[in-house]
Amino acid sequence: MAYTWIVELTSTSLFVLGGLTGFVVGPLFALSFAWIKHQLNVIPLLLGISLCACGLGSIGMQKIAGKYFFEMIIDDFNRIVSRLYNGS
Repeated sequence: MAYTWIVELTSTSLFVLGGLTGFVVGPLFALSFAWIKHQLNVIPLLLGISLCACGLGSIGMQKIAGKYFFEMIIDDFNRIVSRLYNGS
């Protein structure tokens, strides 16, 4: 990500840098499928389902934690402000 500090961030530069990142990271998914299939001798459909489930689980946990963490911060902030305002 250090290259984003050097290049001025416009929509075109973000598109180009995102594309370059995709060319670098993209082959890793196919290589991971091949390596896991070779090492564990599983069927590709089962491997794809398990990797998709891992990805969805990681997204879901971040959403759940972010929602509750945000609610806790807002509740704590409201409680602190009400105590300061009421003088208790």
